[in-house]
Amino acid sequence: MLTLNTIKAIQIMHFIAGSSNNTQMEKVNNTELVIPEDSILLGKLSEAGLIEFSGKGDPLSLLSYNITDKYADITLYNILHAIGESLILIDPEEEEERIYNRSCGRIGILKLGVVNQTLRTLLNEIHLADL
Repeated sequence: MLTLNTIKAIQIMHFIAGSSNNTQMEKVNNTELVIPEDSILLGKLSEAGLIEFSGKGDPLSLLSYNITDKYADITLYNILHAIGESLILIDPEEEEERIYNRSCGRIGILKLGVVNQTLRTLLNEIHLADL
């Protein structure tokens, strides 16, 4: 169900959380250095505010990053939203009706709104620590 990019993002988050907590974690791709393809994920996780560059070390080293929130509070929804994977769920701050009006009728708007909220709720209940 999870895409390769989502799995890589989860691995990156686990590694960073483990290295910042000084615990033993399996290294992503057996190295703490990010391969070029994964640097895009690193940038997206950073832009979303899930991780931050410590200001020390190599920006392409996972050891140079810290988790910005409590590890236990980060959810699958946070990660999916950060990397723009698969599901395009709408934040509650956005105008759901305005967005759905472009593509469907009134009944469709109501049904998609329920689906959107249900998925957001379920994905927010799956924590990074559980993955």
